[in-house]
This record gives sequence, structure tokens and C-alpha cells, in this order.
Amino acid sequence: MPDTKERELVSEVLAEVNRVSNSKRSKGFPTILWLGDGNGIYSSKKVSNHIRSYCRSKLNTTPALKSQFTDKDFHEIVEHAFANAITASNIADSSPENAGTVLGDIELRIANALEVVAGRDGLEYCFGCTLVREEDVPPFEIGPVTFEPRSLWLERKASEARSVRVCGGRVENLNSGNFPGQISQVTKRRILNTWSGKAVRKRKRSRCSFDEEDIIKAIGACPYVCTVKLPGVGGNSGQAKALFAARIALTSISLMWQKPSKALEGLNLLYDRENRTKVPLRVASNGLILGGRESTCTPYATRINDIDFRSVFKDFQQEHLATGDAIRWWIAPDNGCANPRILSVLSQALFWFHEACREESDLKAIMGFASCIEVLSDGGTRAERYQLIEMRAGYHRDLELLNDGTTVEDLVKRIFEAARNRLLHGPTAKNGASSWNAEFVHDWSSIRSHAEFLSRACLLGCLEWASNNPSNDVPKSLRE
Repeated sequence: MPDTKERELVSEVLAEVNRVSNSKRSKGFPTILWLGDGNGIYSSKKVSNHIRSYCRSKLNTTPALKSQFTDKDFHEIVEHAFANAITASNIADSSPENAGTVLGDIELRIANALEVVAGRDGLEYCFGCTLVREEDVPPFEIGPVTFEPRSLWLERKASEARSVRVCGGRVENLNSGNFPGQISQVTKRRILNTWSGKAVRKRKRSRCSFDEEDIIKAIGACPYVCTVKLPGVGGNSGQAKALFAARIALTSISLMWQKPSKALEGLNLLYDRENRTKVPLRVASNGLILGGRESTCTPYATRINDIDFRSVFKDFQQEHLATGDAIRWWIAPDNGCANPRILSVLSQALFWFHEACREESDLKAIMGFASCIEVLSDGGTRAERYQLIEMRAGYHRDLELLNDGTTVEDLVKRIFEAARNRLLHGPTAKNGASSWNAEFVHDWSSIRSHAEFLSRACLLGCLEWASNNPSNDVPKSLRE
């Protein structure tokens, strides 16, 4: 949006705010332009539309902002800048000269807000999570995601110094003296007592008491903490990126099991899933009430007791390294990596694989696993899917995978044509014939299991290839 048009937009905003301020209150609640401190000024839909237009223009001319902020994040910054600049100006003067002055004030306020966000580099998002039965697995990393026992996390936060404090609702810098830990020793002791099942006395309301409550609620009874460290990003964008990173890291861990979806039942963020009991209630025709008990998830991922988690994790080190690179790309696509196109493919494939594993519906899960394979084959043709499966999974299309003689080609047709295509496009084929009769209501769990098996093999093969070829950025190389 050229400067002239921006000045015209600001001039119209000033005139409209002035009109609203001098008009009688219209029917219903008014539109508010928020200042950012809980206060606001009366506005109108026209002003809101102008601000949205300004936001779109800035996001389109500065693509880097799109990876740092959600539309909501950036709109909030711009709205606060407009509201404060308007409040500090003479709204009765909508001349081009005054509009230019107000526009300069708006842009300065936006620049200052962006600088504050950029200064949050190193922001950590922390989630309670479950891994395996043992509670003493040493800390490990997958890209920017760290997993560590909660006691070690708490000790680390209590020993890492803070450089600011909250006083009277305001954040103040600490410029001298001994900097306190991010978590006070009293808070640390009380949290440890809570985790060990000991009763703790009610605490006087303070900043430290709020910290204690938030930590206990965020981590709960989970034995591990998953931490994601992010560069300076907007609030909503940061949370979305942190959750994606944590979920994909758990997906990478689940690939260590032959059936990742089963492992993911015990690899959970407390933010996403909490183990609870569901009761499906049925009433028979004779009046008998039939209950039951089902768990929403398991407390940890099952494994063979005599196989150490760390040794298996080391076996998959290359795959975890590639996953970590894909997560870093997702967080900051403009990070200057050597293979952004490959990492884009891997992050999307990992996303589909995670969603498919978590999905309750068998048909929707099949669609997710099929999408994972299709993404890895670079959205290729049927022949290119077979090429991917042969090169990265090691299965030729004529290989009999099942005891009944079902080949890889037969299985791929069932996954893509009998299941995914009909679910997406309906039961009628292009020639008008009905491809699905009652198949929609049939049991698809076996096909789901086979789809998971194939997509896992392809995904592992592609992750390993990417780790061994970090400078290759040609997606079709994944199937060559």
C-alpha cells in the first residue's frame, strides 16, 4: 500500500472516529478500538475494515511477518498502534498533513511493538508429558524440543537467573545485585512436596504463588517436561508453533515402535490429552443396563523391559536429527537452511502421520497415512508412489506383503483408490458407476494398519535419506 494511500486511509479513519465521537449512541453495543491497556475508544465497522486492510497490506509486503505472527497477533499490534496514535492526535483534523503525522506515529508504535516481540528470543514453552514407564531417562533433544524429567526441569528453572521482576503489575529490569532464580526456592520446595504427595499449606497470593499454581497445572502428574525454545514470535503464533514442534517430536519418538499409533497412546502432552476413564452406557431391550470402562490414553508407551530406551533412541539418531531440522524449518522457514524444500516435505509428511495416528476414525486415518505417502512422493503419480515405496521402504510393487498373496500394488490400490479417493470424492466413480455400496460402513481397521505400516517405512526411509544428504534440496530425490 503506497504512502499516499496509507495517508488517505488514516485520514478516513480520523474523520470516522471524529464522526462517531460526535454522534448519538447507535442501537446496540458500539465497536471498540482497544488501546492495549484495557481501555478503548469508540469506533465503527468502517474503521475496523480500514485497519484490517492496513494489516493485509503490511503482511503481503513483508512476508517474514507471516512466519512470526498469526493474523490475530499482528492485527492486535496494529489496532493498539492505531488506537494510541489516534488518542494522541487531533481527530478533528483529517487533513493530509495531520494524517501523515499520525501515520508516522502509527508506524513507530508498530516498529516498537515488533522490536519488543523480537526481544523475546529464547522464549520457552513448557508442557507436562508422558514417555515411558521409567522416570529417570536423561534429558534428550529433537531439534529445538527438549525432554527431561520434571525434577531436573524444576532444578534448572530454579538455578537459571531471571533479569526482570513483576512489581505492581509492571515488568521491571534487574540491573544489579544477585539475580534470583526463575523459580524461587520456596516455590521449588512446595512444588516438590506436591509432586511427592505431601500436603502443603495455603499460600498468600503473590507472583510466586501464581507461578506455583501454573507449574502444577501445566505439568500435573506427568513425570517429564517437554520444552520448546522459540525465537521472537507473536503470542498465538508462538503457542501454535510450540505445540506443533512438541507433537512432531513425540511422533518422531513413536516411530521407534513398529506401531507408532499404539505408542502415541502413551506419548502425550498434558495440554492435549489427560488419562481419564470413559463410560459407554448401553441399555438392553430387557432393561439390563450395561456399562463399561475405557481409558482415553495410557500412562506411558509400552516397551520390552530389558531393552533400554536410550539405546533404541540412539539407533534412530539420524531420523531424529532430520525431524529436528524439519521442526526448525517449521518454526522459522527463513532460517537459511540448505534444504528448505526437503524440510517442507518432511514437516508436512510428519504432520499427516501424526494426525493419522491420533485419529479415531479408521477411514480418516487411512486418508492421513495416504497423504503422508503422497507428500513424500512429491505429489506424484501412482508409479511414483511405487517408486518411493521401493526406494525408501525397500518393497517392490510385486512383493507379496500379506499371507493371502496381497502385493504392495494391491495394498496401495486399496489405500488410495478403495479408501482415500472414495472418502474424499464420494461413492460414485468418474464413469458414474457406484464404487462403494455398503463399504463405507465396513471395518477398515486392517487397511488402516497396513497403511500405517507402509507410511512408517516410507517416512523412516526419507528421514534417514535427508539426514545423509543435508545439501540435497530436490524433493523428487526422495523417491530416486
